[in-house]
Amino acid sequence: MKVSFEHRPTSAELDAFIGSFARATFFQSPHWLDVLQESFPRFETAYLTVREGGSLAGVMPLVRIRKGPFSYLW
Repeated sequence: MKVSFEHRPTSAELDAFIGSFARATFFQSPHWLDVLQESFPRFETAYLTVREGGSLAGVMPLVRIRKGPFSYLW
């Protein structure tokens, strides 16, 4: 198992992983983070990922918000 930060796994990989959960919504999709990033230029998106054998096994989307000399992870 490998845990790491990734700028962005491929959309196809994320869609397939998130789509495998019956109760997943648009707000768990990478497309929602795209909307946030386009709407709020100070937002930078990244992902905390877990991979087993190279395959995506877990993902937590993150947003880094810059405010002056500081930044926050959300």
